[in-house]
Amino acid sequence: MTTYALQSHDLVKTYNTGISLFGKKVNAVNGLSLNVPEGSIYGLLGRNSAGKTTSIRIARGLALPTAGTMQVFGLDHSHDPGRVAALEQVGYVPEARYSSPRPPSGVFWNLTGLMPSSGLCREKAHTTALE
Repeated sequence: MTTYALQSHDLVKTYNTGISLFGKKVNAVNGLSLNVPEGSIYGLLGRNSAGKTTSIRIARGLALPTAGTMQVFGLDHSHDPGRVAALEQVGYVPEARYSSPRPPSGVFWNLTGLMPSSGLCREKAHTTALE
């Protein structure tokens, strides 16, 4: 039986763009259903305003869905008090813009577990992370 780290079913997040009752509603996420098996690594790809960040915000408990469900290790963050322990198990690497073509080594250290205290120089850490 497959255990899922993240599950969503018909997830919807709608934002109001106006202050008055006549404001326009925009669906940031519209019917996302996703099953991410435990121990796997997933990336969300899509055009700007496709709902990637909003979906992650809902999964991390930083936003509530308008409709549908999102569970992290079987816990619905909007209802389960034990959700904090589950959310601590989920990593999130946000998009970052760098002025150089190579991101700082700290990013690689975070992703690979190679810390400066490991004795590896910056170039060796970079090469090892790319492998």
